[in-house]
Amino acid sequence: MRIQIRYLLVMLALAASLLGAVAAFDVIGATRAGGTALFWGVGGALLILAGLVWWSWRVGTRWAAYLDDLGTALRQLGEGRYDAFFDPGGPPEFAALARTGDEVARRVGEEMGAIKKAQRLLEAVLGSMVSGVLVVDSQARIIMANPAAVELLNLQGKNVVGGHYSAAIFHPDLTAGVPAAIYKGIPVRTELTVDQPPKQRTFVVSVTPLRGMRVETGAVLLLHDITALRNLERSRRELVANISHELKTPVTAIRGFAETLLQGGLDRQEEERFLHIMVDEAERLSHLVGQLLELAMLEAPSFQLQTELVDLRDVAAVAASAMEGAAREKGIAIRLHTGEEPVRVQGDRQYLAQAVTNLVENAIKFSPPEAAVTVAVRREADRAVISVTDFGPGIPAEHLPHVFERFYRVDSSRSRSDGGAGLGLAIVKHIMQAHGGEAGVESKEGHGSTFWLKLAAVPEETR
Repeated sequence: MRIQIRYLLVMLALAASLLGAVAAFDVIGATRAGGTALFWGVGGALLILAGLVWWSWRVGTRWAAYLDDLGTALRQLGEGRYDAFFDPGGPPEFAALARTGDEVARRVGEEMGAIKKAQRLLEAVLGSMVSGVLVVDSQARIIMANPAAVELLNLQGKNVVGGHYSAAIFHPDLTAGVPAAIYKGIPVRTELTVDQPPKQRTFVVSVTPLRGMRVETGAVLLLHDITALRNLERSRRELVANISHELKTPVTAIRGFAETLLQGGLDRQEEERFLHIMVDEAERLSHLVGQLLELAMLEAPSFQLQTELVDLRDVAAVAASAMEGAAREKGIAIRLHTGEEPVRVQGDRQYLAQAVTNLVENAIKFSPPEAAVTVAVRREADRAVISVTDFGPGIPAEHLPHVFERFYRVDSSRSRSDGGAGLGLAIVKHIMQAHGGEAGVESKEGHGSTFWLKLAAVPEETR
């Protein structure tokens, strides 16, 4: 509108100046010449000039309006409104310009839509990755970190974007690897362990040069968390070492006594003592192999329970009966507290009895003579609970999280002298996991221990 008013004022000023000049000329000319013809000639010229001024004003006004519309559409296009409308009317030059502007707006809108779609897809892919991704620029500053990298490196609540990569993950192996990828284009792959108190994490880090950028350089750091894999490998090594040690002890004893017997020179009583030791060691060896096979079967993907409706009171009675002889030898009484109401679960009767028997056997081993072991069955809301309590030495607090691990012994010398290999509680844990239940322990050093098993109880209406 300001352009239109300015143009109109210029046209009016020009017309006024011309009319004044012509009028003055007309009066002077008429006075001097006294001719009528000259007067009418000048008048005609004035009329033609006025028409030209009016036509110029109309055209200028229309052009100013088209220019205003064009400016508005361009501003909208610059603001990201790609549906900006260019008026195709007006002079041919403006109509062609309007059509070109609409085509440009349409194409830019399509390109920006495709770019935003690709950006959303990239964000979704990076957000769903379990591996961490860090992107750094030519100065090794982080310009992007996906959610997995934030979680793996414990960066929650930290604004690492814009900072040096070493603030997120520092390791000497990366000190040379990242610059090599950025400046020399050499990809680097390394395994490193990072302290994340109270534990450590192990990563395989691949540092790859950032390609496809014309000017700016950088690198992509891809982090794979292999902590669980390394822990599994360590557990396997420890398992092999433990099995080898447990097998070596009885085999060495049997071999030594057999060689002594072969040499002869022993009296009958000594020979019988040696033979009894060999039988005991052979039984220990057989028991160990049986437990190892039991664990392997419980962990096999093809393992299946033979489930049925089981009353845990019956399971407790079977376990107490099985361990009655061992308890009598130490003068230990097994007390059953099972109540009068059934406590039923859906489970494998044989394996449940084995789990409780292992707990009772463990309680007898660690109870002093003439003590008591209590086996209790109860229902807690929708859970069925069976517990075994002894009055032995108890378990120190630092050992409680580990008692269900394979070959773990709180007192290794005592467990080995009792014939235990540290597998009984591990078998209990796997049996409960197969049933969808859980096993736990409550103990205080010097005050005995209570081991418990919890399973889903059968609802009242289905009994």
